[in-house]
Amino acid sequence: MNQLDPFAAVSTGSKNLDDLIGERMSKPGISQCPGFPRGRITQLWGSADSLEFMLNRIEGTVLRVSPKAPLSMMCSGEVDVIALDLSKETTIEDSRWWAARLPVLKSVLKKSEIAVVGYSPEKVNWVAWKFMPSLRMEVTTTERGIRYRVVKNMMGASQGRTVEEVFE
Repeated sequence: MNQLDPFAAVSTGSKNLDDLIGERMSKPGISQCPGFPRGRITQLWGSADSLEFMLNRIEGTVLRVSPKAPLSMMCSGEVDVIALDLSKETTIEDSRWWAARLPVLKSVLKKSEIAVVGYSPEKVNWVAWKFMPSLRMEVTTTERGIRYRVVKNMMGASQGRTVEEVFE
């Protein structure tokens, strides 16, 4: 894949968010990475209802598994997105476990077309979850809808930018 080719991605279900994630255009009108990047790790945090709404809109097959499920279970079958609930991963032991696990998961993902999304109500700032994800986003509920803020984006130029999805 050369630098101008778009990354393979799974749509978030929101054109505005897909465009925000893949803001760098490879060709006129084509996002570099229009959605959650396949073969990579994404971290989301925010209110439970906004995260749930977002996960339910993903276009494709989403498998919700325990974060400590075997890798063979995670990376098998016809799955587009693996969703990992990190809300109970709060101890120092969990941090150490992820420090060993995420690099392995990342190397397995490079050979697959699966996108991994780790989500929790609060930002997980362990070293592994701070540096391993290619995309980190905050998802918050507003009076009018949901706001997405990109904190880190290795696939596009949208770092620090926000987009709001307004509900009628």
